[in-house]
Amino acid sequence: MIFYFNYAALFIFACILLGIFARGMTKGRTNKIYICMVVLSVVATLCDFLPYCFQYPLSDQTLFLANVINYGYFFSRNLCILLYILFLFSVSRTWYEVRPKKRMLIVTLPYFVIVAALVVNMFSPKLFYISQMTGYERRSMIYILYVVSGLYCILALMFLIYCRRFIVLQKWLALLSLLVLSSIAIVIQAMDERYHVEMFSMSISMLLMLLFVQKPEEQMDVHTHVFGWDAYRAELHKIEATKQKTMIGIVTFTNAEEVRAYLGDDRYNEYILNVMRKMEMNSKQVQSDNTVFFEYPGH
Repeated sequence: MIFYFNYAALFIFACILLGIFARGMTKGRTNKIYICMVVLSVVATLCDFLPYCFQYPLSDQTLFLANVINYGYFFSRNLCILLYILFLFSVSRTWYEVRPKKRMLIVTLPYFVIVAALVVNMFSPKLFYISQMTGYERRSMIYILYVVSGLYCILALMFLIYCRRFIVLQKWLALLSLLVLSSIAIVIQAMDERYHVEMFSMSISMLLMLLFVQKPEEQMDVHTHVFGWDAYRAELHKIEATKQKTMIGIVTFTNAEEVRAYLGDDRYNEYILNVMRKMEMNSKQVQSDNTVFFEYPGH
């Protein structure tokens, strides 16, 4: 087996996480879903090659560990696909489409089918089986996982086509890259099982999303590291394109420059962040789904 691509994927994921936390890109639903996708991808990458490090025949303890790792791969890898769907809803600002519990249930139901199949496989191995002598073996029902993943990919593709009218081309292509590169990786692995390139393709897609979709230099205000003016404009564009009913509240600090000059940049930025934290606390109390933006020096 050739695992150089997995090692490269882990390095790329590590760089992505480092960039996220270094730039303070941890606030907001979209960023949180993206971070979860990266973390789960790291887990899936580790689970993809660790079982091949064992020596055969497997002992009882190693066999148990091999099963845990393989189940961890399928749980995390397929959850990444679900999170990708939710990421599309969030980044396109169409979360209202899945906000009702019934719609959210419909979106998440296929993943629960995978979970149920994996749980059943623990007692009656129809998806895969791990032998002490030969290791991992596919079984006849493994296609269930690929069919469900395929349905998610079709849903994602249809949604991306729908969103093309209000997402700029470079961001749209970056979002599409996950489907394209993953499909290419699956074909490569089907032709030669020695090459584990699936998670490497995932890492490249996640990197493209960071560079062209998340784009911290466009989203974040450089002074406070919260969503800035450009991000606000982009949100308004999506609101207009999808014809949503949205309430917008504007808070203006009329003497912002004077306060900044008196407090100094660091204390002023902390003051603004404290105000935003209180606004977020109030919004949680009334269960309001909202995003706070900031335009320097005081809007």
